[in-house]
Amino acid sequence: MPAETLSLAGNVAIVTGSGRENGIGAGIAFALARNGAAVTINYVSESSAKRAEGVAQKIRNEGGKATVIRASVNEEGRKLLSRGNIGPTLALSLDKVRETFEVNLYGPLFMVRAVVPHMPPGGRIINITSAAARMPSATYGVYGSSKAALDYLTAVWAEEFGKSRGITVNSVGPGIVETDIVPSDPEARKAAFEPYVRMTRAADRPGTIEDIGDTVLWFASEKARWITAQHISASGGVTAL
Repeated sequence: MPAETLSLAGNVAIVTGSGRENGIGAGIAFALARNGAAVTINYVSESSAKRAEGVAQKIRNEGGKATVIRASVNEEGRKLLSRGNIGPTLALSLDKVRETFEVNLYGPLFMVRAVVPHMPPGGRIINITSAAARMPSATYGVYGSSKAALDYLTAVWAEEFGKSRGITVNSVGPGIVETDIVPSDPEARKAAFEPYVRMTRAADRPGTIEDIGDTVLWFASEKARWITAQHISASGGVTAL
């Protein structure tokens, strides 16, 4: 009996926000391409064009297929969330609140509106939310609520596009992950990681982009054909049932 695989051969994947080689989006793109998908690498600003091409070239060097496209929901492009988007509600400016929801909620919403009419039956929508959506905290109030709203839409879209279009919709919620968003200074990194590493149940480490990519890979595969309106917390057990 031949071994079963998570092959995505013959499928196309658009991975938004995948233009940074050590970001979560790139980790997802690598996992999907490694398993046969033709991947579209998306970036939004000219400053990240070279890095996006580097992500695509790495995929091609490993025998995969990758295309690079610059696209955003507006002319200015989506902004990378910074530490300025995290903090007590009353301390955040209205601009930061608006920016957080534009990136985390409106971006996926506009993407779905653009691509769903062109998706065939059997298609997958996999939203990247956050463990913060299920861990109410004054520090992550606005950020977490924007991700919680996307989790809500995930379930709504599963109903809206399921029986009518044959598309499944799920979400993955990373915990703290080793990316270049985390400060490079050793002491700052320790301060950022330590509280969350203590909360993990799987191992004493932060997550990696490979951890998130492999979780998305399973949702994208044929093995997840009967799974929809569901959420996986890819956080090492920071969030529990």
